Amino acid sequence: MVLSDNINIATKKGLCLRCGACYAVCPVDAISIDLTTDNYPIVDNLLCTKCGKCLKVCSGMFPDQQPYAQKSLLGTVLNAYIGFSNDAKIRRSSASGGLATSISCYLLSAGIIDGVILVRGNISNALRNEVIIASTSEEVKSCQGSRYSPAYVCHRIRNIDMTKRYAFIGKPCDIQSLHKILTVCPELSKAVIYKIGIFCHHTPNYKSTDQVIDKFGYNKEFISRIQYRGDGWPGYFKIFDNNGDVVFQEKYPVIWSKYLLKIPKRCNFCSDCTAESADISLGDPWNMPQENEGGGKNIILARSRKGEDLIRLLIDNNLITCVKISLIQVLQSSKSLLKKKNSAAYKIILAKIRMNDTPYLKINLHLFFNMAKHISYRVKRIKNIFVSNSSKKDKELV
Repeated sequence: MVLSDNINIATKKGLCLRCGACYAVCPVDAISIDLTTDNYPIVDNLLCTKCGKCLKVCSGMFPDQQPYAQKSLLGTVLNAYIGFSNDAKIRRSSASGGLATSISCYLLSAGIIDGVILVRGNISNALRNEVIIASTSEEVKSCQGSRYSPAYVCHRIRNIDMTKRYAFIGKPCDIQSLHKILTVCPELSKAVIYKIGIFCHHTPNYKSTDQVIDKFGYNKEFISRIQYRGDGWPGYFKIFDNNGDVVFQEKYPVIWSKYLLKIPKRCNFCSDCTAESADISLGDPWNMPQENEGGGKNIILARSRKGEDLIRLLIDNNLITCVKISLIQVLQSSKSLLKKKNSAAYKIILAKIRMNDTPYLKINLHLFFNMAKHISYRVKRIKNIFVSNSSKKDKELV
């Protein structure tokens, strides 16, 4: 691993995940980020001392190797649940079951933490994101719902008070980068005491959201808020005007499939879609029965002992309703994510063969075994397609 340079290596290769970790650890303020564009971080080479800290925390260039090589598709899981917030308003307004909001509000109200680092729609620019350190339940609730665009969540680590305690909510790559920050700056481990991860397939660029707005001809100056999901499950994409009225509404799956499905280069190589480094991971129960009685539900994975203890505390305080489920049920509900995980190493090695830029990947025996299985699967799939097409042609000739 070359650590004598800076994150220009990652940005020039298109491998930046826009997590903001580099900005958070730079000791000389040589890195700047623009939270309103799809641009990558910029390094002031005149200020940069080439200490290598930014690269040490870069999950884009140097991702955690365990998700690529381990046998488990889900990482470490102590217990798996399906559940929802018992606060009907929180549940209804959330993207899924409202667990992230309920967990955050409980931690704050119980005095366990002083703040939550999380993302919300920018108050002054509705089409963009901002990362805040929420210190009240009201601030937490202002962050409800998914944000399908870049956020640089880790950059707020720079603003924490070392005498206080925090929870951190982010995508799998954000959690990986946070883990790297805590390794490089171990003193921060006493401040950031909970890591809550959100399942993620990929993060669309801002350009994708802009295309939705442009497609339907809305003046961006008169938009006060964008809701990607909410109002039931899987929810509705909504555009609100300056009076707070809904001027456009469409089912979330329609918007996702038409405008948000384009995968950025680095997301194609991701092997951690379920936040394997978190204390608690939260996702959607796709492919599972949904009554939709007032809102959605969350898949909940307790990965650490303190994560499991926190879930039990919320259950005991009647803040959430949870039922244990099997890992097989989790696997069935996350097929698209796990398919992506299975193919990640294959995509990296194939890209390397083609001389394309890729994240660092440590080759081991288990990885070769997974690669062989993936190649075998692809060969069988191509063969089946060929046989199917041949059969159709034969029938046409008859």
